[in-house]
Amino acid sequence: MADLPRYVETRGNAVLRQPLALQNCTMYSFFLHADADALTEFCDATFNRPCGHAVEYRVLGPLVMAVCADTLRVRSLDPEHAKWGWGPERDYSFWVPLVDTRSRRLRWFLPYVFVDSGAACVGGRETYGFFKQTGTLTLSPSRDDPAELAVDTLLVDQAGPQAHAITTRLYTIRRVGGGPLASLEATWHSAEGAVETLVKAEGVRLAEVFAKTLWYGPGIFLDLFEGFLRRSVPMVLLKQFRDAAHAELASQQQVVEASSVLEAWHGGGLLPEYELAIHACDSHPLVADLGLRVDHQAANGDHIVRPQLAFWNRIDFRLDPGNVVWSAR
Repeated sequence: MADLPRYVETRGNAVLRQPLALQNCTMYSFFLHADADALTEFCDATFNRPCGHAVEYRVLGPLVMAVCADTLRVRSLDPEHAKWGWGPERDYSFWVPLVDTRSRRLRWFLPYVFVDSGAACVGGRETYGFFKQTGTLTLSPSRDDPAELAVDTLLVDQAGPQAHAITTRLYTIRRVGGGPLASLEATWHSAEGAVETLVKAEGVRLAEVFAKTLWYGPGIFLDLFEGFLRRSVPMVLLKQFRDAAHAELASQQQVVEASSVLEAWHGGGLLPEYELAIHACDSHPLVADLGLRVDHQAANGDHIVRPQLAFWNRIDFRLDPGNVVWSAR
């Protein structure tokens, strides 16, 4: 740290200092079946090959989570930047569980993250390396009745010299059968209760669905659920900036690990049946990159993916400063 220059603070800069507090965050999570080979290639291309295997992560197994987070209040906990207030934020993303081969502990890789705020996009990319893209993130009719969650973002259907980038629907997560929920039913009144329910009621079934993991057997679901719902959630990110002079090179490239830490639990529970409809396009090949198992193709060409499990939880958490585990320089 002694070799780093002082960050130049400018007026109007949306990049607030970490750590960050995220309060009253409702998360809707969907377990998806995926192809482990496709995930392995994505992981290798993002982390292992660029750093020459100086650090190495392996895919846990054929599993991806689609996570939609609606946070009412985000603010900096830094004494100087806390005065710049707070704002709401939505983040819809895909999470891939990896194993750090050094510690053999779980790490989460977020290859696609969509946000509804320019400040969240710039701050997440610049500080940590979150691969955030802006878009219109729909949650309807309400956070207590999540019948449909969707992302509209800038994309290209078919790549080519005359391709026209347009903002349109990329994917939709919708409740099967429709109809109102009235309100979310909080059957998990503590993080411990949530973990116990998920491990005991769903762990065996999920272990069978996502069988033959690359590193662990059914016991990994205890670590997976506890990490996601109960304690620190460690993430691994590729932080890089394109070089101004040489477009094919990176002026900075790092592997960063950062954790979110649970501060308060406000409830949670299982969700009914949902389906994920993904628009096929060249710019965002979600199905191919993530190896998602497609149930069928809709009449409009969308790929339909059916989650194996869906749940929600409402929490407060803290995003702590990151740790650079590898740097190209």
